[in-house]
Parts: sequence; structure tokens; C-alpha cells
Amino acid sequence: MSCISITTKCSKVPMMKTSILYLLCLCWLACWPLSGRASVALEPVYLLPDSFDNCALSQTPGQMFDWRQIRAGQGYCLAMDLVVKEAPQNSLALLVSALGASRLYIDGQLIASNGLPASNPANEIPGQIEFLYHLPLTALQPGIHSLRLQLSTQQAPRDFFQYFYAIDLIEPQSFLQSRQRQHLLTLLLCGALVMAGALVAILGVTLGRYRHWLVFSLLALITASLLVAESWRSMFSYLYPLHYLRLHVIWALAFIFSALLPLYFLLLYRIALPLYLWPVVALLFAINYFLPLSQDGKVLLLMVVGLLLSLLICTLAHYRQRPAYLNLLILCLALGLCVYKGGYFAEQGFVWVVLLLMLPLLYQLIRQWVNDQRKAELALQLENQLLHKSLQPHFLMNCLTSVNELQRENPAQAEQFIQALSEEFRLLNQYADQPLISLAQELHLCRNYLELMAIRLQQPHQLHVTGEYDGVCLPPASLLVLLENAFSHNKYAQAVDFTVELEFVKGKIAINVHLPLGGKRLHQGSGTGMAYLQKSMQCSFDDKAKVVSSISEKYWLVCIELPL
Repeated sequence: MSCISITTKCSKVPMMKTSILYLLCLCWLACWPLSGRASVALEPVYLLPDSFDNCALSQTPGQMFDWRQIRAGQGYCLAMDLVVKEAPQNSLALLVSALGASRLYIDGQLIASNGLPASNPANEIPGQIEFLYHLPLTALQPGIHSLRLQLSTQQAPRDFFQYFYAIDLIEPQSFLQSRQRQHLLTLLLCGALVMAGALVAILGVTLGRYRHWLVFSLLALITASLLVAESWRSMFSYLYPLHYLRLHVIWALAFIFSALLPLYFLLLYRIALPLYLWPVVALLFAINYFLPLSQDGKVLLLMVVGLLLSLLICTLAHYRQRPAYLNLLILCLALGLCVYKGGYFAEQGFVWVVLLLMLPLLYQLIRQWVNDQRKAELALQLENQLLHKSLQPHFLMNCLTSVNELQRENPAQAEQFIQALSEEFRLLNQYADQPLISLAQELHLCRNYLELMAIRLQQPHQLHVTGEYDGVCLPPASLLVLLENAFSHNKYAQAVDFTVELEFVKGKIAINVHLPLGGKRLHQGSGTGMAYLQKSMQCSFDDKAKVVSSISEKYWLVCIELPL
């Protein structure tokens, strides 16, 4: 099990203020009119049967028609009345968005063609997915004008749920300005996501420890690609047969996004998903492609599944006392927005879900990076303090004196003492630059120190450990400083046993160290050892670790409580 553990310390008050400010910004953006359409529904709509080739002048009686009745491989002649009560001050245009080629006639006069409608695929020239028919002044004079739309869908795919999207009367200038604002927001957001993804990837590779940073960078790039793909129709338009390809690209990107989002939270909170669940989750995403839903419905369902899985992971993290309450709030808001914008998710809902998800996650990563920079500086100070403590002049003087005495009295023990001293310094040097080491490594360091003291004092001191400690990690020399303090403050007239007890309580582990008391020394110490222990715990675990010491008649008891 890895012993690298970095947690982010966030003050609740600043986090709450930031959350409120963020929500206010979202509300302001939501109030910014992005559509700007002055649309007027053209009703009623009549289908003129058997009039496709003579659509402009056909006098065939019409029958009521719903735009949802349009199917692939067909030709339609649709009649509407354009009622003008008062001549408009600004020019108007008719926006038609459909999977087909079309022609517009007003009062029998051809206004414009979008491609070339035909009764068979060979003769049809595909039109743009969106097209503006600019209406002439004669069509805007007060009165009732006959409007005919000749529409063919010969080259449209057969398995679509929707072939017609919109027909609206709009003011072209106002409509284009609104589209420009919408595109500006999309491009700014895409640019910010790409830069953020690149920056996070660089930092993740540089730091070399945060896999969820790399997953976030992928999420940012996929999100930017999704936003561009969603906006491609209104930005550049395209021939309607390419619409099928664009929707599949959107589905593939949404699939990757929805799969990466739960993975991000798994890595963030270091939660291991059982192996048997991975195929279930993969199957859950895969069957989405074969569901009898529209492409927009499939994308929405993918997003909902990804959000629900992420919500489940964050709930589990919160149950394990991880800082997940803000992510829980964000995911709940994103789910609510998916439901609210369900009918128009691709056109209006996706960008807001992205804002709700990606911006707070990026903010958390930035805070984590800043916090880690502070920790790195503190870790360097602790490393220097640890080395300084290990090379205290009086400690070296006592060791050299012991070597000199043993060399005269017992050369074999002198050699053993030098080897133990060398091993002690080697271990300290090896562990000094690591934020955390395993408890097994720490116990090895302590036993080597006791061997050193046993040779020096000619007393066989022992260290006893009870409880399971696999996977338990703590800052280097955390227990060693306690043993050093015990020998610095006590004169042991005989061999003593030191005890380390481990117990698991409510998602935490308590390490209880029992240090026997002996005769007091004149040297009272400066509290450096305990100061090192407190600061190292703060550096590695923030306020989730606790160190408590107490003194009884026979023992000095130190309890170190660590999060799992």
C-alpha cells in the first residue's frame, strides 16, 4: 500500500464565501440572454398531399400536419399562412433547421433554395442544417401571405428520432448578435478549459503523485471538445447528412466524459472499486448506445449515470470522513440542472453542467497545489530539523565516548556499536526526504536505535508491538523522537520494555506509546522532539491527526491518532 498521503485543508468560512460567490456568478450568467430570438410560430401548418413537384402553385386541399411527422426518404409540400398586421420596422428572416433540402415560396414566388429538394436521393442536393431565408419587403406588407416550404429528406439516416428542429421568424441582426454572444462564451470557456487542462497536466506530471490531476486534464480537454461539437451547428453550419456523424462524435465524447468523471472522484478520495463491479459499470455505459432513445436523450442519460456514480462515490467518501460535502453539493446541483434542462440538454443544459462541475473542481485543485507548496516548505524545515536533531553534538559526543571505551574493553562490541550507529544515520538520511513512511519502517528505525542504546548502556532494551499495522503510514522519526526523549529525560538503572499498541476506532487508528519512567536527569530538554512530532503531523495530515501525551506513576503515555 502506498504511504503517500496528501490532504487539502480548507477553512469552512472561506469555502462557504467562495461557494456563494460562485453561485451568484452562475445566476448572473444565467440571466444573460443567449438566445435573443424574436420568434413567432407559424401556425397552422398543412401538408399538401401529392404536391411536392408543384409545391409553389398547388391548390390541393391540405391536412393538418405536425413537424414531428417528418421522416427520412420523403418529400413534403407544407403550407402556412404568414399574417402581417403591421409592416415591421426591421427586416425579418425565416430560420429553418431540418435534416433536409428545402425551398421557400411566398405568394408563388421563389425566395431562396437551401440545396435542391428532390423526390429521390440521386437528384437531391443536400442543404445546410440551418438556413436563413431573408424575406423580401413585398412579403412583409400587411395582409395574409401564402408561404410554401418544399422539403425533402432523401439522404437523411433512417434511425433518427427527430428530423425537424425549428422554423422561426426572426430579426437577423438581433439573432446574429445573440449568436455571437453565445459563441463568445463558448469559445472563452473552451480556451479556459484547454489552458487549465494543460496546466493541471504539467503540474500533475511534475509532482508525479496525483493521478486525479491527469484525469482532470483529460476531463477538461474532453469538455472543451464537447462544447465545440455542440456549438458547431450554430457556429459554422454544415450539410445535413453530416449531422449524423456530428451526433455520434458528441455521444462518444459524452461517453468518455461520463466515464472519466467517477474515475476522477475514485482517485481523488483513494477509494478502491471491487474488481467485480468494473464490468458492471462498463456494461451500464455500453448499453446506452443501443437504447431506443434520441441522440440527445442518450447523451443526457450518459451524463446522469456519470453524475449518479460520482455522487455515490462522494457519499462513500463523506461517510469515511473525507472532505466531500462541497462536491456532493455540486453534483446534486448538476443533476437537478440535467433534469430541468432535459428536453433541451444538448442546446442549453450541457454548458451549465460543465460550469457547475469543472470550475469548482479546478478551484479545488488550485487550492490543493497552493497547500502542497506550503507543505513542501514546511517539510523542508522538518527535514533540516530532523537531521539537526539526529546530529546533536552531545549525542555524537556520547557515542564517540562509548566507542572509545568499548574499543579498549570489548572491541567486538565497539564494532557492533559503530555498525548500529552507521545504520541509524543511513536510515535517517533515507527517510528524511519522504513525507510518510510505513509503520514497519519506523519500527525498524526504533529497534535499531534501541540496539544502539543497549550497547552503549550495556542494558538490553526491548520494543513490543501489539495490533495490526499493515498499511499504516506516518511521518519519519515520529516514534524515534519519543524514544530519544525517553532516554534524554530518564536514567534507566536496568533494562526496560517500551510498548506500542495499535487500535482502530471509527475510521481512525490510535497508536499508543508507553514509555517507562526512570530517574530524572538534570537536562530538562527544549521540547524540540515534541515540536517536531506536532509539526510533522500537521504537515502530513492537517487537522485530521492528533497527538496527546500524559504522565502516570510509571509511564509517559503518548497517543497519536491518525486518519485511515
